[in-house]
Amino acid sequence: MAHTGLSRAHLICEQVDKAKENIIAALEALDLGWIRDPKDVFWKSEGRPLALADLRENLGIIQRRLGNNRAAKNALVSSLCTRYARGGGTGEIWKDVSEKLSPLIPDYQTKDFKKGMLPGISWVRAGLGRTCNNLGVALAKLNRPMAAGHAFEAAYGIMALIHGAGSPEVATVLLNWAVVLEKRGALRGSIEGVLTSLTARRRLYGDRSILVSEAKNNLGINLWKLGAGDTGLKAAEKELVDALFVKTQSHDENLPSILIANSSTNLGLVRTSLGKYEEAVANFEKASGHYKLLLGNESTEIGDVWTCSNSLRNFIFCSCFGY
Repeated sequence: MAHTGLSRAHLICEQVDKAKENIIAALEALDLGWIRDPKDVFWKSEGRPLALADLRENLGIIQRRLGNNRAAKNALVSSLCTRYARGGGTGEIWKDVSEKLSPLIPDYQTKDFKKGMLPGISWVRAGLGRTCNNLGVALAKLNRPMAAGHAFEAAYGIMALIHGAGSPEVATVLLNWAVVLEKRGALRGSIEGVLTSLTARRRLYGDRSILVSEAKNNLGINLWKLGAGDTGLKAAEKELVDALFVKTQSHDENLPSILIANSSTNLGLVRTSLGKYEEAVANFEKASGHYKLLLGNESTEIGDVWTCSNSLRNFIFCSCFGY
């Protein structure tokens, strides 16, 4: 649908409100199509539930970007349930496709189709893996790391089977999973996941890709949390500076960006540990400006940044006057 494509384009440009408007319009268009022509083959088959699952997944991603994490989780769970019921070789779509193919392919029983290798089935399973990944991100935002880990584990299993272990889809799952491991204190496991993701993305997209920069951002904050001394902190700063540069170059400077805000916050934390207090304050101020425009003054993110910035300002002030 045109509305879905527009929504994704707005999401890439981080125009989240416009993305939400287009997804709502797509949901309304889907209902309108059902009312106009309920006898159409698309509506009689599994097409409509799977289209709804896609739209609910997109809505969940948008709600998460808006900071509505509980609403995001609900939309993603609804999408996941629909996909699970109609995919993976167990739902009605499998029965429907099997019945249609059986009279058309004489040796159907001996072919790999029977083993679940139908393109339609693979497509539904890939959607299931993608939704598991997005649900894991939403659960992590709700501070439910154990549940998020289970979602990422399921996503990894599906994506590795469908796309291959070195695919960009698997790299994305590993990167998100690494964030959860880092929050649970499993830093070495987190760094391993980030490095695997970074290697895959660098090979596929090149060193100056926005996707590579996001992996570098996660690597930098993991190195900082690992507490690897000055050498580790300088390596973390290098990765974060490079990530922030790529993100800034790829983005319209007049628009707020959650990716730039996250990297600026992380760079501020690393520079605080390195004793570069003035530069750290500048990073925190940059992050707070982006968070304020995107998430509002009541968000957790802007509260954390303001706490870091104000504490550092007080420390600099006291140091200047010998307190």
